[in-house]
Amino acid sequence: MVTYGNDQNGLWLKFDNFTSNDIRQIEYINNVLYVTNYSGTYYSLNFNSLAKARMIFSDGVEKQVLFTSGGNGLNISTANSEWIVGTNSVDQISSGAGNDRLFGGVGDDIYQFSKGDGIDKVTDYSGNNTIQFMASNLADLSIQGNGSNLEVKYSDTDAVLIEGNVSNFKFLDGTTATLDQLLTNKTITLTGTKGNETINGFASNDIINGLEGNDTLNGNAGNDTLNGGAGDDRLYGGTGNDLTVGGTGNDWLASGGGDDTYQFSKGDGNDTINDYSGKNTIQITDVSAKDITFTTNANNELVINYSATDSITLKAYINNYILSDGVVQTYQQFLTGKTATWNGTDNADNFSGTLPNDVITGGKGNDTLNGREGDDTYRFSLGDGIDTINGDYSGNNTIVFTDVKSTDVQYSFDKTTLNIQYSDSDIVKLTGYLASNNKNFSIQFADGVTIDRAQLDTTVGVNYWVRALVATTNSNPDFKYIFPSTAPDYLLDANGQAPAWWSPFSQAQQDFMTQVYQKASEFSALTFTLTDNASQLNTVAAYRNSTAATAYAQYPSGAFVGSDVAFGPDFWFDPAGTWVTASYPHELGHALGLRHTFEGSTISSFSDEEDTRKWSVMSYDRTGMSYDGSFAPFDVAALQAIYGVNSSARAGNDSYVFDSTKGVLIWDGAGVDTINASNATQAATIDLNQGGWSYIGEKSPHISSANQLSINLGTQIENAIGGSYDDILVGNNLSNRLEGGAGNDTLKGNWGDDVLLGGAGNDTLDGGKGADSLIGGTGDDTYYVDNVGDSIVENVAEGNDKVISDINYTLGDNLENLTLNGADNLNGNGNTLNNLIIGNAGNNILNGYAGNDTLNGGAGNDTLDGGAGNDTLDGGIGIDTLIGGLGDDIYYVDNVNDVIVEKINEGFETVNSTVSYALDSGNALNNLNLLGTDNIDGTGNGNGNTIVGNSGNNILSGGTNNDVLNGGTGNDILNGGKDNDTLIGGLGSDTALYKLLNTNDVTGGNGADVWKDFKVGNTLTDSEADKIDISELLINYANGSTVNSIFSYLSLDLNGNNSILSIDRDGAGTVYNSTSFLTLNNVNTTLNTLWDNHQILV
Repeated sequence: MVTYGNDQNGLWLKFDNFTSNDIRQIEYINNVLYVTNYSGTYYSLNFNSLAKARMIFSDGVEKQVLFTSGGNGLNISTANSEWIVGTNSVDQISSGAGNDRLFGGVGDDIYQFSKGDGIDKVTDYSGNNTIQFMASNLADLSIQGNGSNLEVKYSDTDAVLIEGNVSNFKFLDGTTATLDQLLTNKTITLTGTKGNETINGFASNDIINGLEGNDTLNGNAGNDTLNGGAGDDRLYGGTGNDLTVGGTGNDWLASGGGDDTYQFSKGDGNDTINDYSGKNTIQITDVSAKDITFTTNANNELVINYSATDSITLKAYINNYILSDGVVQTYQQFLTGKTATWNGTDNADNFSGTLPNDVITGGKGNDTLNGREGDDTYRFSLGDGIDTINGDYSGNNTIVFTDVKSTDVQYSFDKTTLNIQYSDSDIVKLTGYLASNNKNFSIQFADGVTIDRAQLDTTVGVNYWVRALVATTNSNPDFKYIFPSTAPDYLLDANGQAPAWWSPFSQAQQDFMTQVYQKASEFSALTFTLTDNASQLNTVAAYRNSTAATAYAQYPSGAFVGSDVAFGPDFWFDPAGTWVTASYPHELGHALGLRHTFEGSTISSFSDEEDTRKWSVMSYDRTGMSYDGSFAPFDVAALQAIYGVNSSARAGNDSYVFDSTKGVLIWDGAGVDTINASNATQAATIDLNQGGWSYIGEKSPHISSANQLSINLGTQIENAIGGSYDDILVGNNLSNRLEGGAGNDTLKGNWGDDVLLGGAGNDTLDGGKGADSLIGGTGDDTYYVDNVGDSIVENVAEGNDKVISDINYTLGDNLENLTLNGADNLNGNGNTLNNLIIGNAGNNILNGYAGNDTLNGGAGNDTLDGGAGNDTLDGGIGIDTLIGGLGDDIYYVDNVNDVIVEKINEGFETVNSTVSYALDSGNALNNLNLLGTDNIDGTGNGNGNTIVGNSGNNILSGGTNNDVLNGGTGNDILNGGKDNDTLIGGLGSDTALYKLLNTNDVTGGNGADVWKDFKVGNTLTDSEADKIDISELLINYANGSTVNSIFSYLSLDLNGNNSILSIDRDGAGTVYNSTSFLTLNNVNTTLNTLWDNHQILV
């Protein structure tokens, strides 16, 4: 704040927040005192007749301030160091002795200095001011910088510091000079302080150093060097070839002309260059090309990133670039192969590309995007809105849908713009798509599918004849026409004279051309209105040119659509019924935006027959031409693609058929229309999409061939009827009715609420998007379901049918099989039939309900419930829960954490396992089969199990109750456990293992087992010889000692052809009686033989 008052020395003002070095300007205007600091803060105080004041500043400095009278007034100060303030008129100020500061204020002021005046400072930012040296000449001066000011020294002890505007100098000898003249060929160094300041250079070649603080440096004229130093500086080179070094901080760098160099190093911060003039250079002294990346900002400006924290934003084109290797590169060389990224906001952005290769992400909001030249990538995601790509068809461009599958998009045309809709509210619009000849274009989807331009053309129905002929991005169908009687104004010369070659159409020519306009309107949305103004857009003017060798028309362009049509003398006769008739629609075709047939990107697709006027008036070959001025089929298709179809023509419910002699291009205005192939003698493929190519038998490379049919862009056909063969019928975005008829047909509805009738045969019905009705008919049909509103009608005894579903689904009446599609967590339910239900990659809940069902969970952690019936349950990969329900169920297990739920008395159950598995004692599970080749184990549960091993080395354990253990191939261990078990070793050297289950039992708790296929043989040499392990049962037996012989423990008796082994556990015949524990079925051997063969393990 400022306070003021009067004391014995007069008026005083005290500034609490201004130091004496902060003061930029003091002015006294109309009785108001203004005191302003370098930051722009000022105080204004009202004083009448102010002549003198004492100013006291916050740094303790006091200054006596004197105010001139103005109007060429003269104020001579005393010999003190004082400040002198001028008025808002012309002041003449002489400071006298002492180091004074002079504020001239408004007006063209004169400052007078004499030797002995000391070191004075002139601060004057307005007017055309003059310094007059009363006792010095030009030769006495020396000029240099002093801090941030220009110092003019005129004696050893006298100098003037200049801050602001001083233009002229006067000397003792009467000579004069401008400041620019004084500074010619001089280099002035100006250096700031640590604060925020503005330093202005001069006409000299200045070196300006900002040091610390947020400085503003102005080089003005000359070849200057500006060093911003630390802080967020603003550097303006001015005219001349300047070197600008922003230094650390986020700097703004600009210039007003010349070939400038902007120099950077790591650590300089995030700087901006705004220089539109000269041939300028960026030099980054300590960075190589590999360190540089590119982005763009919200203003579509290129940002050069040369470290994680350093960048340069270009608001203008910079010509040359020098990196640490010192090599000078042009803009094109610097950017070749580089990619810039641009990320939009959530608002409606407008982006125009910066680099050859841009990666553009518009984000949310309805954005307008154009990568311009180069190989650009456009990225879109769900929720991005309605975005437009404007005419970027140069380079190898790519559209990437990050979270959209190829099956989730719908294509449509709005005249020449292709719309790619990927949700209810998300669309990508490709303007001018029909007119583009660029083939290097692709779309990538989240499901890994990539389509190129040719594939996209096929998908969206841009056939080769449309691609070849369409050359305009105009889609305005409202044209005007004129037959001017005098030359239009735009043909007149500077004197207003018409060219000598110009003359108007004859009446016959006008009449015939009018018929051509009418014919174009009959099939398209084009309108032609007679006008008297030839200079309007979308206006066709027709006249004669006496010097033209032929007829011609101006090709359309983005700026001027519609054109003049001119005819040379060879075409001046009445055209009706003559060879010249096709020239009229030909030239009009050019005016409307059509190329010649031999000019488009797909010209090689035309057959010799098609490159004639029978198929297009844009050909030069007159073969098959019409003589009534009509457009040919390809022209009709191209013009309808550009401007639309005449919706009032062909408005009934029409039926279109194939022609067995030639191809057919169909168009239709309104009504419910049908393509009918019921009389076809081969399989029919019918595509109802706009541009769809249909055929009977094989597809020809040429649409003109027999049994080929195409729907023109702009035409909607609702229904299709197949024949008696294996037909393919494809719907569009309408609600279609597709009838397959007999044969194994494939029907796909696409986007509407469709009705699909398979008829007889094994048909595939896919309604696509929408709530569809699918009626398979007789045969084993396959249905695709993706909407809860889809319905399937299948009658009794109409075949074994399958439903493939993208949603939760329950099989309806008479449907046998269900497969869940995709990776979502879906549920699938059967019915009372014997169903096959297959899960997907998600976590599924599958319910078989009644019937003998087969349930397969696939990947994921699934829950399978067979319900009533003899079901087969296979959880597949993952941790699965298998619930059999009533009936004799079969379970497949592949994970140690799989869970089987089976209640008592629910049936006779079998588990097939590829991992070690133990039948749960709490479940009523009966049998266990080990699958595969791994060495895995199987354990029973006391329910009298049958356990079968695999081809590996298995350990099979029966537990309580009478079990059957079958080792299969491999060297298996069979442990029957308690009760009387049946052992089958199978191939390999198998071992019957007897564990000590009960210490008080004569057999250790083991029952009397039967080994069905025991193989006698020496185990050291015979890989099939089996073994009996009783080592846990023997008491006090020392192998190889003389304490007790093995024959005291074991005995073998023959019973017919069976060998019965008995055991006395302690070998004493006292506590434990000898009791039989194992019968070797169909084996006649002795104990000695078994012992010698090492088949008894003790």
